[in-house]
Amino acid sequence: MTDLQGDPEPPIGELIGKMLPVDFVLVEGLREPAYDCIEVRRGVVHATAYPHPRLIAIAIDAPDATSEAPILDLNSPSLICDFFLKSSGFASGKPDLR
Repeated sequence: MTDLQGDPEPPIGELIGKMLPVDFVLVEGLREPAYDCIEVRRGVVHATAYPHPRLIAIAIDAPDATSEAPILDLNSPSLICDFFLKSSGFASGKPDLR
């Protein structure tokens, strides 16, 4: 952790570059991700509020939610983990490290 002393936060890519080598990074709160992401929504049944091309799924606690992206049950962490492992290639041993 670094005290920025009033300076702006560095771009996410710069921060990730300081963490390398890693297999994946879990980040919360990005509005315009440059990486594949799973959006988390609570109590809302409409599609994502922040549409973007890197959205690979929506984890939501509303059972009747609809979206163009795959819907994951927010109350099923094992399902979300399985989805992540399969979509990233970690389950096959060939991760897509972009």
